[in-house]
Amino acid sequence: MTSTSNSEIECKTPADQQVYEWLIAGHTTADIRQAGAKKYPGENIDALIVSSLDKFADMASADTAVIRGWCLEAYRDLYKRMVAIGDYAGAIRAVKELARMAD
Repeated sequence: MTSTSNSEIECKTPADQQVYEWLIAGHTTADIRQAGAKKYPGENIDALIVSSLDKFADMASADTAVIRGWCLEAYRDLYKRMVAIGDYAGAIRAVKELARMAD
Protein backbone atom coordinates (compact mmCIF):
# COMPACT_ATOMS: atom_id res chain seq x y z
CA MET A 1 0.00 0.00 0.00
CA THR A 2 1.23 3.46 -0.78
CA SER A 3 0.73 6.69 1.08
CA THR A 4 -1.06 9.72 -0.27
CA SER A 5 -0.79 13.13 1.30
CA ASN A 6 -3.86 14.55 2.96
CA SER A 7 -2.83 17.51 5.05
CA GLU A 8 -6.43 18.69 5.58
CA ILE A 9 -7.28 16.14 8.24
CA GLU A 10 -5.80 16.34 11.71
CA CYS A 11 -4.14 13.08 12.65
CA LYS A 12 -2.21 12.69 15.87
CA THR A 13 0.57 10.37 14.71
CA PRO A 14 2.10 9.15 11.44
CA ALA A 15 0.36 5.81 12.02
CA ASP A 16 -3.00 7.59 12.46
CA GLN A 17 -2.41 9.51 9.22
CA GLN A 18 -1.39 6.38 7.34
CA VAL A 19 -4.46 4.39 8.46
CA TYR A 20 -6.68 7.30 7.40
CA GLU A 21 -5.01 7.43 3.99
CA TRP A 22 -5.30 3.67 3.52
CA LEU A 23 -9.05 3.87 4.25
CA ILE A 24 -9.43 6.78 1.80
CA ALA A 25 -7.58 4.72 -0.83
CA GLY A 26 -10.16 1.94 -0.39
CA HIS A 27 -8.11 -0.70 1.39
CA THR A 28 -9.98 -3.24 3.51
CA THR A 29 -9.67 -3.28 7.27
CA ALA A 30 -8.00 -6.69 7.03
CA ASP A 31 -5.36 -5.28 4.66
CA ILE A 32 -4.90 -2.25 6.91
CA ARG A 33 -4.48 -4.42 10.00
CA GLN A 34 -1.85 -6.52 8.23
CA ALA A 35 0.09 -3.60 6.75
CA GLY A 36 -0.25 -1.55 9.94
CA ALA A 37 1.13 -4.37 12.08
CA LYS A 38 4.19 -4.54 9.82
CA LYS A 39 4.75 -0.80 9.46
CA TYR A 40 3.75 0.27 12.98
CA PRO A 41 4.39 -2.61 15.40
CA GLY A 42 3.00 -1.87 18.83
CA GLU A 43 0.30 0.50 17.53
CA ASN A 44 -3.34 -0.37 18.13
CA ILE A 45 -4.40 -0.46 14.48
CA ASP A 46 -8.04 -1.20 15.30
CA ALA A 47 -8.19 1.94 17.46
CA LEU A 48 -6.67 3.95 14.61
CA ILE A 49 -9.28 2.57 12.20
CA VAL A 50 -12.05 3.63 14.60
CA SER A 51 -10.42 7.07 14.92
CA SER A 52 -10.43 7.47 11.13
CA LEU A 53 -14.05 6.35 10.89
CA ASP A 54 -14.91 8.97 13.52
CA LYS A 55 -13.21 11.59 11.34
CA PHE A 56 -15.41 10.48 8.42
CA ALA A 57 -18.51 10.88 10.59
CA ASP A 58 -17.40 14.39 11.61
CA MET A 59 -16.89 15.35 7.98
CA ALA A 60 -20.31 13.96 7.05
CA SER A 61 -21.95 16.44 9.41
CA ALA A 62 -20.20 19.44 7.84
CA ASP A 63 -22.24 22.32 6.42
CA THR A 64 -23.29 21.69 2.81
CA ALA A 65 -21.76 25.01 1.70
CA VAL A 66 -18.40 23.86 3.04
CA ILE A 67 -18.67 20.55 1.23
CA ARG A 68 -19.74 22.27 -2.01
CA GLY A 69 -16.82 24.68 -1.73
CA TRP A 70 -14.41 21.80 -1.17
CA CYS A 71 -15.80 20.03 -4.24
CA LEU A 72 -15.37 23.14 -6.36
CA GLU A 73 -11.77 23.57 -5.19
CA ALA A 74 -11.03 19.88 -5.79
CA TYR A 75 -12.30 20.13 -9.37
CA ARG A 76 -10.29 23.32 -9.89
CA ASP A 77 -7.17 21.54 -8.66
CA LEU A 78 -7.89 18.51 -10.88
CA TYR A 79 -8.38 20.81 -13.87
CA LYS A 80 -5.02 22.51 -13.20
CA ARG A 81 -3.23 19.17 -12.87
CA MET A 82 -4.84 17.74 -15.99
CA VAL A 83 -3.85 20.74 -18.08
CA ALA A 84 -0.30 20.52 -16.70
CA ILE A 85 0.06 16.90 -17.86
CA GLY A 86 -1.75 17.42 -21.14
CA ASP A 87 -4.91 15.51 -20.23
CA TYR A 88 -7.22 17.92 -22.03
CA ALA A 89 -10.10 15.45 -22.20
CA GLY A 90 -9.99 15.12 -18.41
CA ALA A 91 -9.72 18.90 -18.06
CA ILE A 92 -12.85 19.34 -20.18
CA ARG A 93 -14.70 16.82 -18.00
CA ALA A 94 -13.69 18.81 -14.93
CA VAL A 95 -14.93 22.04 -16.52
CA LYS A 96 -18.22 20.38 -17.47
CA GLU A 97 -18.68 19.12 -13.91
CA LEU A 98 -17.91 22.59 -12.51
CA ALA A 99 -20.49 24.07 -14.89
CA ARG A 100 -23.03 21.46 -13.79
CA MET A 101 -22.38 22.25 -10.15
CA ALA A 102 -22.82 25.98 -10.83
CA ASP A 103 -26.39 25.44 -12.11
